[in-house]
Amino acid sequence: MRPQAPVADDGFLSADEWQRIQEFNKEMETVQLETCDRCQERGFSMGLRHGVCRNCSLQDRGNRGQPLMPFLMSTENNMDPGVVPSHLPKLTQVEEMVIARAHVQMLVKRVRGHQYQYTGHCVTFMQNIIRTVNVLPNLPEELDIVLLQPPSRTDNGRYRRQFQRDFRVRRHHVLTWLCFLKDNHPGYRDVTISADRLAALPVDGDVSSSVASVADDTADDAPENENALGR
Repeated sequence: MRPQAPVADDGFLSADEWQRIQEFNKEMETVQLETCDRCQERGFSMGLRHGVCRNCSLQDRGNRGQPLMPFLMSTENNMDPGVVPSHLPKLTQVEEMVIARAHVQMLVKRVRGHQYQYTGHCVTFMQNIIRTVNVLPNLPEELDIVLLQPPSRTDNGRYRRQFQRDFRVRRHHVLTWLCFLKDNHPGYRDVTISADRLAALPVDGDVSSSVASVADDTADDAPENENALGR
């Protein structure tokens, strides 16, 4: 049943204004979430063609325009993780590294300048995988992370708050994911979950002091209006 237009009186919408609202609502009804059948990504205006989004179509196109097989983000290429259970908590980047069996990248985080919005620039480097971990979780000091910190004389609450957010580790979240992966992921089937290593993780805390760090003496030389990428 369509709503009736309110009477045009003091404090009420006019008929013209009510018509505009109705037209706006009608247009909004045409905006729907779309799902790509290949990568399972959901979004608006994804450019679906035969159920496949624009990004997948571009990724799966060969040098001569021929489709690649198997498709990059397809189930056949083991790139569809399926439905993620709702009880699994969202992890920070460091928590993801704590539960990872192999690390293919080295993470370097740099805090530069004296303006809060320019902090936290991140660079990653590809590296050879020399080992696969069979006992988890990884400890923070074992992670391939280098933190370039400002000199101690410039350290203050701003930087500590940022590190607490970026390097937050929650023991229960780590345990929940490890148990799920061990029960459901073939690559984690033979992994040993170490109670001692779990106990070494904070219940909910910042582990930035545990990763490798280097004092960045160049922070004082950077102009305050220079961003983290440099100019």
